[in-house]
Amino acid sequence: MKTKRMFILAVCAVGTMAATLVQADDVMTKEMSKDATPVAAAAPAAPAEPAKSWSVDAGADYFSQYIFRGVDLLNHNPVAEPHVYFKWNNFGVYYTGYYGDPSAVGHNFYEEQDISGDYTLNFLKDQLSLTAGAYGYTYTSKKDGLNTVELYGALAWNWAVLNPKLLINWDVDQYHGGYGQACISHAFDLSKSLGLKDPLALTITPSAALGIDFGYNSKATQSNVNWNDVLLGLVANLQINKYLAIHAGVQGSLALNSLHDINQRNAAIANFGFNVVF
Repeated sequence: MKTKRMFILAVCAVGTMAATLVQADDVMTKEMSKDATPVAAAAPAAPAEPAKSWSVDAGADYFSQYIFRGVDLLNHNPVAEPHVYFKWNNFGVYYTGYYGDPSAVGHNFYEEQDISGDYTLNFLKDQLSLTAGAYGYTYTSKKDGLNTVELYGALAWNWAVLNPKLLINWDVDQYHGGYGQACISHAFDLSKSLGLKDPLALTITPSAALGIDFGYNSKATQSNVNWNDVLLGLVANLQINKYLAIHAGVQGSLALNSLHDINQRNAAIANFGFNVVF
């Protein structure tokens, strides 16, 4: 069984992850009052502030287990996950770290640092997006894993109900296998129902993802594609102010054929964390 894995939650939990939470901006249209008289002309509206072309997202998460593509990498032990994401126009560069205790003889600490970059094209007034990029997985010790490179792509439809997304990752270095996911999710804004006032906002996002193994977890599936896992998630995100948000969630990883081949079983994961966005 491979020891190198990265926990995916972004997109489909996430989120980031996921590894991976989305916040919508409300757009308000103002009309001039019908009671205005022609005696004094209305003052001209101030020019709109240009949209910012870049953003920085920094934060950290704590996961009760490190389950990556259905595989338990740290023997049921928790993992800490700091991250820094930078986006400029359609480009993105991302750092994610994973630190934990593998509970193995002669191996006291697990360290993984992942660097990735991608480019996104938007279509149909931003309702459809296509992303392509690459991951670089690096490890402090070979006991943690082998440094390797993956290419990935994502096709997302920002549909109001299910927001379907298709993802594919393919290792082109050490493992020469692939992993795909078909995901759905929907964010429910509870702010108005709870009487929260700006800048406070609360969203609940359930998600589901079906994982497909292309010889990544189980070499027996390299020529015959097989089901890998089902990942179910629920995340609550509380926006504190313009910059700071906190979140907590639960996930259930249901092992399917490929995971059974390598003696992996179902898993339950809880997490909490924060992120600051500029």
